[in-house]
Formats: sequence, structure tokens, C-alpha cells
Amino acid sequence: MRKRYFELAESQQDAIQHWNNSQFELSDVVLALTDSGVIEGVYLYNMFRSEDFLKAMNVFKFNFALAKEELGIHGEYVERAGDIFSEDFNPKRNKEVLKLSGEELEEKGKEVYEAIFSEIKKIVKSALSKNKS
Repeated sequence: MRKRYFELAESQQDAIQHWNNSQFELSDVVLALTDSGVIEGVYLYNMFRSEDFLKAMNVFKFNFALAKEELGIHGEYVERAGDIFSEDFNPKRNKEVLKLSGEELEEKGKEVYEAIFSEIKKIVKSALSKNKS
């Protein structure tokens, strides 16, 4: 069975705390892709910051470890320093943790983005069907 990107949190507090504590992991994913010229990094960034997605993160926990594993990010791509919520956050990068590059990373970026988007659609469909009943 394929691992999932989203897991229902035990509580809203648990979900919010997980999201807040995962911001460097989020940066690892987005910046590794965008720095490598993979457009899905921009797509993920826009999704992660959208209001509707952020509302869902009050209920779900996102599995950044899985995303990093599938993208070949083995370690901390961005330096764990500075104010991650700052408008001018621009951490040092550790490119040595990237195990994929070029076309291989681009292909994996597309696969991961599509898998995340597909899982979101399934969650929404399930929620809508539960609301009808």
C-alpha cells in the first residue's frame, strides 16, 4: 500500500502544532524544487500557502518526510536558522542532500505534486459524500 501524504490529526491543536513545526521541512521541499528549476516547487508553494489548504491543516498533518524521501532530499536542504515566517527569509542551502537532479528531479517533482493533488481530491470527495449523508 502506498504511503499517504495526509493523516487526520488527533486534534486541531495537534494539527496546528505539526504544521507550525514543519515549516523548515516545507522549505526543504519547495526550495529544493524551485532552486533546481522544477516548476512543481512553485505549484506546491502556492498550494501550501492558499487559504483553503491552510484551513485543512487545522485538521490534517502533512507527511513532509515522505515528500522529501520521494524527491530524494536526504537531510536538511535549508539551514535551520532565521525567521522562517519573515518576508525576506533566504536560508543557506545544502545541495549535497539532494540525491536527484535535472530530469530525474523534474520527473519526481511532477509525480509527487500529482500524488499530493490526487490525495487532496480524494479527501474532498470523501468529505462531500459524508456531508450529504
